[in-house]
Amino acid sequence: MRAWSSCPQRQRRRAQGRRAGAPQRRRAIRAAPAQAQIAAAQAAYTEADATWRRFAEIYGKGFVSKAQFDAERARRDAAQAALQSAQAQSSQIGQRLRLHRAARTV
Repeated sequence: MRAWSSCPQRQRRRAQGRRAGAPQRRRAIRAAPAQAQIAAAQAAYTEADATWRRFAEIYGKGFVSKAQFDAERARRDAAQAALQSAQAQSSQIGQRLRLHRAARTV
């Protein structure tokens, strides 16, 4: 007598189950790095913005130079651009996945 796990019918059901869940797992795998990239960019922007605000306050009191203040503003602006880029990439991935899903249902 054969073990239940080696039964061809059971193996076929397992394979079908794995294939059915595969697209969802692939979507999650593709989306995860994009979400992590957004989170990292958001953290960098939050930190750069907080630093810039502190520099703006102490620049007004004359404790830092204009060059230092401008450097912090540039760092904040670069962090904001990186965040917007990560969000746009995530949006593109989402659109591609939706198009792919729609093409498969047709």
